[in-house]
Amino acid sequence: MVHAIHDALRAAALDRAVLLANQVLSGEPVALQRLRPHAGRVVRVQAQGWPAHLPPLAPVEVRLTPAGLLERVGPGEVQVAEPDLHLGVDASNPALLAWRLATGERPSIQVQGDAALAADVDWVVAQVRWDLTADLERVLGPGPAQMLAALAGQLVRALREARQAWPGTPAAGAPPADPGPGRPGGPDRPGGVP
Repeated sequence: MVHAIHDALRAAALDRAVLLANQVLSGEPVALQRLRPHAGRVVRVQAQGWPAHLPPLAPVEVRLTPAGLLERVGPGEVQVAEPDLHLGVDASNPALLAWRLATGERPSIQVQGDAALAADVDWVVAQVRWDLTADLERVLGPGPAQMLAALAGQLVRALREARQAWPGTPAAGAPPADPGPGRPGGPDRPGGVP
């Protein structure tokens, strides 16, 4: 019973995620133009290194449509043995993965498969951004939408600043800092052991 509820919730969440991705893509004609030639091709996204103590995450497969949009390959359909493109997302630390996604940082992804499809998918991921304000304006009107978008922007900035200020967390792209003498892991206390 629990597995059936989990599967139903997962399917509903994935369907909503695909709808959101399609809404974002439909606002970007260049992205659609880049994806149209790949119609019918399948992209598999799989969490790699997912902790064993958490419920398992099954891979997600999406097929590119002739319009350049996405459709989820459902459990009733025959899943392909080898997708045209495989994206392995490093999920060994789910909290860090969520943090990176929340702050707009791209997670570590391992790519295997068709080079042309990989290049176009990478371009779309790097260039296409969700216009949260425009979507909120359609639902709430311009005033409340701008206030919520500003609040969301402040939250993302605060998360980025907190991540940079967090002890032991190097800034994006920076090498780890030497903690110095007298600090855990410093030269006079290797590994932080007193």
